[in-house]
Amino acid sequence: MLFHSNFLGSDAPHSVFRSVIGYPRHGGIDIFGNTGILIGDAALSRSEGTLHSAIEAGVITNWDHAQMLWKHAFDHELNIAMGDNSVLLTEPVDIHTPIRQKVAQIMFEDFNVPALCIRPTAMLALQGAGQVTGMVLESGAGMTQSVPVHEGQVLRQGVRKAAYGGRDITDFLVLLLKNRGYELKTRGERAIIDEMKQKLCLITEDFAVEMANGAELEPREHTNALRYELPDGQTITMGTARFVAPEALFQPSLMGSNQTPVHDTILASLAFSDQSIQPNLASNIVLSGGNTLFPGYHGRLMNEIARSAPSDLVSHASQLFLKSCSLGRH
Repeated sequence: MLFHSNFLGSDAPHSVFRSVIGYPRHGGIDIFGNTGILIGDAALSRSEGTLHSAIEAGVITNWDHAQMLWKHAFDHELNIAMGDNSVLLTEPVDIHTPIRQKVAQIMFEDFNVPALCIRPTAMLALQGAGQVTGMVLESGAGMTQSVPVHEGQVLRQGVRKAAYGGRDITDFLVLLLKNRGYELKTRGERAIIDEMKQKLCLITEDFAVEMANGAELEPREHTNALRYELPDGQTITMGTARFVAPEALFQPSLMGSNQTPVHDTILASLAFSDQSIQPNLASNIVLSGGNTLFPGYHGRLMNEIARSAPSDLVSHASQLFLKSCSLGRH
């Protein structure tokens, strides 16, 4: 999962780093007195030691590690004093009150921030697109969900989730490349595959047609294949994997998942929303999260919705389709 930090008023994140803590193989000092403890990409680059995550699917799972990430963002990414700046934090739409209270306690008592605002990511994405009513599709590292918002209020009964995200697409890409004979063993190599995914993968308009073309060309090396050179000089040729891996967002069964396809989460959210506001939701669909940055994602999503949605909703959706992606990595 990625940690974004920014200054108010900026169009893009000032800093994006991985929300992972790396402890050395032997020793290590606890929170804020840490010697040999690395954060983000630096932690992944170390071949030995243990890795720990502070956040899973948008939910804090380790409070000490969360504090280390916040402090790192302030001290080393933004280079500002925490006690001198108000803070805006994002949260999932279904966060429990005790977690929000714990976050506030840490921010005020440990970091001495003068003011704190906590808002759901879906609401901020919609507001960033200049809307107060709409359907927000969020697809990040560990979770994909559709969130209907009406007049600035999240319609929680209409929220629909699917338990897959960018991390699963990376895992699937690693599997596809291993099946092609590549040996990918270290976490550093996995980080490289993640980078390859961001730079080379795309969503096809017609997956079956592309697969048929790829199958014909594969024996003499797929002419559309892109190559990626590893630091050790090895070269990985992507072939059809560049569009098979992200296709799992629309066909989760490809990676052995029985979760709902991304377009069906939107349709389910619309179906569970009041019929009188469905046209307004369908005409303001906002995309947020790194997985929506794949080339071809926008058009494919529209096509899938058009195939399955009632005709009146399709006409509304075709009138206005907004894209408010959180800039960063998938």
